[in-house]
Amino acid sequence: MEIIIHIYRMSMGKYRLYSIMALGCFLLVACTKSDELTEIAQKKTAIEFNVSPGSITRAVTYSPFISGTKIPINLSSKDSGSGSITKVSTTGTTGENVADDPTASTVATSPVVYWDDIYGKYAQISVFAVAINGSGNPPSLGSDNKVNCSVAADQSSGWSAFDLLFSNNLQGTSSMIYRTSSNTFDKGKMIFRHAFARISVNIGFGTGFGASGTIEKVVFPNQYINGVLDVEAGTATGTVADVVIGKNEGSYFDAIVIPGSNHQWNAGDVFAKITVDGNEYEIRVPNNFPSTIEAGKNYNFNTTLDKSEVKVSATIADWDVVNADNASSQITFTSSLNGTNDANASKEIGNYTLYQKGTGEGTTFSKVTDAKWNETTKIWENTPAVYWPDGSSKFYYSAVSDNASIEGENAILVSGLTDYKYGTSGANAVEPTTGNVPLSFTHAMSDVVIKLTTTEDADKVELKNIKVTLVKVLKSSKISLADGTQTLDSESAGNLDLLGTGEGPSVERYGFIVPQALVRGEDKVALKIEAGGNTYVVSDMSLILATASTNTVKVPLNSKISEWLSGYKYIYTFNLKKSGISISTAVLTDWNTVDGGTTDVVF
Repeated sequence: MEIIIHIYRMSMGKYRLYSIMALGCFLLVACTKSDELTEIAQKKTAIEFNVSPGSITRAVTYSPFISGTKIPINLSSKDSGSGSITKVSTTGTTGENVADDPTASTVATSPVVYWDDIYGKYAQISVFAVAINGSGNPPSLGSDNKVNCSVAADQSSGWSAFDLLFSNNLQGTSSMIYRTSSNTFDKGKMIFRHAFARISVNIGFGTGFGASGTIEKVVFPNQYINGVLDVEAGTATGTVADVVIGKNEGSYFDAIVIPGSNHQWNAGDVFAKITVDGNEYEIRVPNNFPSTIEAGKNYNFNTTLDKSEVKVSATIADWDVVNADNASSQITFTSSLNGTNDANASKEIGNYTLYQKGTGEGTTFSKVTDAKWNETTKIWENTPAVYWPDGSSKFYYSAVSDNASIEGENAILVSGLTDYKYGTSGANAVEPTTGNVPLSFTHAMSDVVIKLTTTEDADKVELKNIKVTLVKVLKSSKISLADGTQTLDSESAGNLDLLGTGEGPSVERYGFIVPQALVRGEDKVALKIEAGGNTYVVSDMSLILATASTNTVKVPLNSKISEWLSGYKYIYTFNLKKSGISISTAVLTDWNTVDGGTTDVVF
């Protein structure tokens, strides 16, 4: 008689099984060993799976595979004792639904892989797989668990044939193992996710189209169509970008594209171009939309096309559930101040009035909307919305902030409290259907600041009851909507009390002044300071020197500050004494700065 006896030897903290052949005379001795030492060898145990395509993100939705789907599978088995790793590959084929789990499909593998062949009860098995539901010709899964993947540039006839799915949920703490508590091997459930992102637009028609328009095509520009999927990491990287034509389902168009950290949207980027009745409309990404395109997400824009505007509500959702909050976007104008276009610059611009001019002979600027910065949403809101009347008209745009009065094609600027800004879309007319028209703003006024200090000795002046007045200063000008040039009103010369409150030991008064020369023929801009019952007069402001400047080209150091330029800030510091004034500094800044040296002037 011949018996197979399992004998275990300690190695790395685990027992290893050795088989020896013994004669019948050893049988009685063997029977005195423990059950573990006399376990009769059984048949090999096959590694078994079932599968479920679905989402494991926000909304968990599982469903069975189409029968006959081929699934390339890589298994990586780690010996829990020695740490050795063995890798094997097989191919699964889906069958009927699992009896006790209607969301899953059975999988038959070929070749069959056995637990016994890859460390048995000491195995920790990670599983990586790819599939295209219903396809018998899946892409190749490399030994490094990476897949070269692609989608078609023209998806007008559909995209299900390259909707790549991947599974990597059976790894790490979720690896397949032997359960000592139940003396069973894990049966792995591979959960598949979409490897690509889905982008879509749902198109409706509004003002100017009548019942509807004829949608000729929808394209999604600059989308990745080739790339590499790392199944183990669950990340994709696009390598080739192209224009993708969406699948047509009436008024709904969609496509799938390769996602990844290198595939990003910025606010204002073109999301889709819609061709209707021969005209092209652009949908642009709103400010509050996520920047990175993620796998398994559906980025959907519900769009209403008007001949007047494009209205959009944007949603992001898992493919099976669309329940994200709506956010609206329309054709908008982006604004920068002195080349800066962040939220702080937009906030500083404040509100403005927008003017539009066509390209035809004899056309003039006319008001089209009032724009207000929304600090919460960080976007400009136009009332009413701005639009192109057709697909061919071009326009010039200019803007003036803070409700400046208009006379013909000029805005009226008045010295005082208001920091007027002038904006323009540039020298070239803007093409129709441009989603975001950039407006470049600059300060139209000069910011003049008077700082007053005093000494601590017997010459100290009480800085109380302060009044600072510019004398013989021009107080008004006209700024052209066409190019921003200013024409001074020579009849507006007079006195202007500067603004500000507060008293000693150091105080400031300021005003936004129309740009001007400080000497005009016999007239010279002067300064009168009343403080502590004393009156001080600087009879000629043009004599003060600049000793520091952020623009030494326009205002060289140690030169006289002979004019106030638009977009510049002039900071004068006067040290008041009972015996006179010490002009400590004169500073020019453009929304720039200029410092003047110390000069004693006694009156």
